Amino acid sequence: MRLKTPINGEELKTHFTYNLWKYVLLVVAAVIIWSMWGDKKPSYAEDKKIEVYVMTSTTDSEIINQFLEPLWQEYAPEMESVVSYTVPILDEYSMTQYFFTRIYAGEGDIYFLTEDYFKEYAAQGCFLPLEELVANGTIQTGGADLQNGYIKDVIYNSDQEPVSTESHLYGIPLDSFDGYQSKIGLYNKKMFASIVVFNKNDENVIPFFNVLLQAGMEAGEDTGN
Repeated sequence: MRLKTPINGEELKTHFTYNLWKYVLLVVAAVIIWSMWGDKKPSYAEDKKIEVYVMTSTTDSEIINQFLEPLWQEYAPEMESVVSYTVPILDEYSMTQYFFTRIYAGEGDIYFLTEDYFKEYAAQGCFLPLEELVANGTIQTGGADLQNGYIKDVIYNSDQEPVSTESHLYGIPLDSFDGYQSKIGLYNKKMFASIVVFNKNDENVIPFFNVLLQAGMEAGEDTGN
């Protein structure tokens, strides 16, 4: 399901008023998928946790969490939890339901998505624009080609009419970050790393996102996957 209008409070209120039944079905489906995938987790304060959602069929959360553990302890020791959740690549309907309910519910801070899903949710304004953070060195990409991470953002007036477009870097293309393949068995081609705009923890998530990218640049021992 795709929202055709930009995200703002008044528009969402109208949208949900006339489409409530659809979201009830989505929530029910999400609960079923959640149960199937064992995605149950303890509760932590928003500013004390970092969650990384990874769309993949080549690795699992246990492997990724082992990879995250030393990064967490060294670079974000004040966090009570830094954890990953892997999302197996299933059919488009299930994927759309899963990510729709997660992202719009404010779950997860960092998402690793395949190209189609990255573009879909970036176009809906779900991710932080990263170009200024890259320009000032807060996020370092090691000279990676970032062109495919730029998505056009349509600007609307108060009558919901499109008036202009802007292009923002909503995700880091991971094609050259082969450390993910060698360290955790993540197939990184046509994958993108993004920060969710609803994360409520920019102060910690953004620096950790940078640390995560640096770790993905570095070569590691082949996992054999």
